[in-house]
Amino acid sequence: MTTPTSPSSPTLSGKVLTFHLGDELFGITIIGVREIVSMQPMTALPNTPHYVRGVIDLRGRFVPVVDLRERLGLMAGEESEATCIIVLRVHDTQLGVVVDAVEDVADVVAEEIEPPPPNWTGGAADYLLGMTRAGESALVLIDMDKIFPATEMATLAAGDFPL
Repeated sequence: MTTPTSPSSPTLSGKVLTFHLGDELFGITIIGVREIVSMQPMTALPNTPHYVRGVIDLRGRFVPVVDLRERLGLMAGEESEATCIIVLRVHDTQLGVVVDAVEDVADVVAEEIEPPPPNWTGGAADYLLGMTRAGESALVLIDMDKIFPATEMATLAAGDFPL
């Protein structure tokens, strides 16, 4: 069982929001999800990491938006009508992540989650919580707090990117 460090930290059971990145199905705990919005114009920011798409104006607040495919090192994909932005609260900062499509809210039972292989180190092992099934599909459970560490979120929130 994981000990929560912020509202978006996983507990390895309960409700998860499932979404697609390419052909793969991913899940994050629903607790940190604020809303899901359609793709909209973004203001690009200079000198940002390659995975930062820019910012959106969400009801008068600027929210940084990250391409989750890019952040996870996955191949780029084409946007479609289903492409959207999941607005999350990660380390007390609002963040938008672009995903190919939102699937569903699913119930995950801790006993049905398989942990990452013990010999995995670095990369995906740092943020992968485990895997389970959602119908016929494998569901990869990820920890947004680890994908976006507190120091990185502070930089995104401040807009203070290294040149």
